[in-house]
Amino acid sequence: VLDNTPPTVVITGTSTGTSVAPGQETSAVVSAQDLGGITSLTFTTGGVRVGTETRTVSPAQNAVATAFAFTVPAGARVGDVITLDASATDAAGNTTTAARVLLPVADRAGPTLTLRTSTGSLDIVPGGVVTV
Repeated sequence: VLDNTPPTVVITGTSTGTSVAPGQETSAVVSAQDLGGITSLTFTTGGVRVGTETRTVSPAQNAVATAFAFTVPAGARVGDVITLDASATDAAGNTTTAARVLLPVADRAGPTLTLRTSTGSLDIVPGGVVTV
């Protein structure tokens, strides 16, 4: 009897909508199950950060969970998105893909404030009153 049932695979440890910051190191856990045994897990990041890592499972295991770490590029900007994809392959060669996770790059920089006084003065005395 041929095994034509693909494994199940999920990405945990983070979820769609969880924001990340430029330069931040983060991780996701890929978990997979298959009665015939998992032989490999592949984790891929896309969008503003591109990379792929495949881990071989030997001997094949019925249930596997492993963490994959990655760093958000320092040049990532607000509005950029990192996509996370994962797939698992079983001993019979069946492959399935987990639901994609989307991580938006957040604005974590503090606001910049510029005040202009009615007199044009840039000097403010501590405790003094300023009319803006």
